[in-house]
Amino acid sequence: MRNLQKMVLGLTVLGLSAGTYAQQDLTLYELRSVPQASQLNASRTPLSKVYVLLPVVSGAYISLYNEGFNYSDMVTQDGDSLRIDMTKGISRMKDLNDFGTDVRTTLLGFGFRTGGTYITFNIEEKISARFTYPRALFEFAWHGNADSRFLDERISMDGLGLDYMQYTEFSIGWAKDINEKLSLGAHAKYLSGLANFKTTDTKLGFRTSSEAYAIKVDGVFAYQSAGAIAQVIDSNETDLIGSVTGNHGGAIDLGFTYRFDNRLSISGAINDIGMIRWGSGVNNGVADTVDFTYTGESVKNWNQSSVGGDGIAGALDTLFKSIKFAPNNESYTTWLPTKIYIGVNYRILQKTDLSILSYNEFYNKRFKSSIRVAVTQRLRNWLMATVNYSFYGRSASNVGVGLSVNGGPIQFYAATDNVVSYLLPNKNKNFHLRFGINLSFANNFSQN
Repeated sequence: MRNLQKMVLGLTVLGLSAGTYAQQDLTLYELRSVPQASQLNASRTPLSKVYVLLPVVSGAYISLYNEGFNYSDMVTQDGDSLRIDMTKGISRMKDLNDFGTDVRTTLLGFGFRTGGTYITFNIEEKISARFTYPRALFEFAWHGNADSRFLDERISMDGLGLDYMQYTEFSIGWAKDINEKLSLGAHAKYLSGLANFKTTDTKLGFRTSSEAYAIKVDGVFAYQSAGAIAQVIDSNETDLIGSVTGNHGGAIDLGFTYRFDNRLSISGAINDIGMIRWGSGVNNGVADTVDFTYTGESVKNWNQSSVGGDGIAGALDTLFKSIKFAPNNESYTTWLPTKIYIGVNYRILQKTDLSILSYNEFYNKRFKSSIRVAVTQRLRNWLMATVNYSFYGRSASNVGVGLSVNGGPIQFYAATDNVVSYLLPNKNKNFHLRFGINLSFANNFSQN
């Protein structure tokens, strides 16, 4: 059933497009000349006495990743044409895989040092999305439901889902040198939720009968939505402003830096311990029982149909209409992905540092981890550059680079965790970029 394969593939691509969540900033962590680096560890203060972040200009951030496969795993060049073969890509997938993005924009920020204390204030717009797909979805799509391994067997699609969140973050930070060895810091954050959509209970399955090749879909499906996204789902909702201003939350960041001597230091941070309570513009749906059987066409006809064939379009339309959601408007809470950084820094030369950093993320009962080794070079008070190698997102081909250049009070910076993705985009799973222009005064890059 070749067109059934294409149909499921189309649905997957649609989900990926909708999902286009893993903010790591492995490179920026060592680029302390850039004020935004202090957002990753509240105790590691900027290397300037005063800084100002300008709206939009000072902060553009985007990351994209797909831990299941890269483009070259699925598509190969065959003469003048492209050939799709998903076998290699499927073999590299886990049972559950994530495709996601994180987009951030600076709205305003400033910070200043007073004695041994540093005070910061920042406002950022944040968008994050994650599409989670099981390997079985691609197996079912590529091999077709008439494949012998699928006949009379229930193919589980448990875990299939989409998680989207958009909010504005207002942050006040405090960092203090307790003594010559220890520095502590914290950020207190107010979160204003703008939009949210999340699948909360997805346990779907497909079964193909070996007799008539009828396709049966069963299971449960539930979602929660609030804010601007709920307006799309519920066409009767008209109070758009109220729905995006009545969702409140809070979070904290905690960080420390301990200097054993003037060469060796250790630092750590736990960020985004918090949540958003969605209470305005809420539109939830629960389908306790999904029970749908498609018998509209024979296997032969499906094989001969095109992607846009009436049979496939009719099957999709019937499937969607068969799912009956019980709506409700109950408030709910979403927790932020909690991030943990642990780093060791050693000054091998007067202006050169060697560092190791571990990044860990906890979200929805799942754990992700990465490791990075970096060398950072300082040149007077106008240039800092860093290069690193990291393993994250189930990919070992990640080389990060970053630099900041100060000309008077104007600072330009750029950082990426994977410069290889620009050179070989079809062979990489991760794309990351952060850049901007800040105002930075009284710089002192010799600080520990």
